[in-house]
Amino acid sequence: MPDTIRQQIISAIDTQLKTILVAGGYRTNLGQNVVEWDLTPMDPSQDVFRLTYRDEEETRADLSVGEQDMALPLTILALASGNTSLAEMRKMVADVVSAMYADPTWGGIASDTVQDGVTKLDKGQAADQASGAELKFRVEYAVERGTS
Repeated sequence: MPDTIRQQIISAIDTQLKTILVAGGYRTNLGQNVVEWDLTPMDPSQDVFRLTYRDEEETRADLSVGEQDMALPLTILALASGNTSLAEMRKMVADVVSAMYADPTWGGIASDTVQDGVTKLDKGQAADQASGAELKFRVEYAVERGTS
């Protein structure tokens, strides 16, 4: 059985986030450590970067007879060791936004990708604390009623 549209979108997002590499034209190498929702504490003795994401509860609205508009909310966390500067964190945020808008239809699976709300930056005050940025996106797509 083929993957659901939701899974196809998540797989496409995972693949795209892993392209965030300096060699690919980005400002950082966040793509070297992309994981689906891992909040394991970071090792403070290393200058570690981690990009983690999760999909959240979808919303549905009737589009027309037999179809539904879907909105898939995503939370993306860009995490770094506490000695990472805010300037570097801003580069990470810019890279994530660029990657998420590289193809807002995810190869034609979705109709659009929208950044929701504001990006939250949090700077660790010591080397043993993580710094991070939280970004919220919404991927919009349509499905036949009764499918996902």
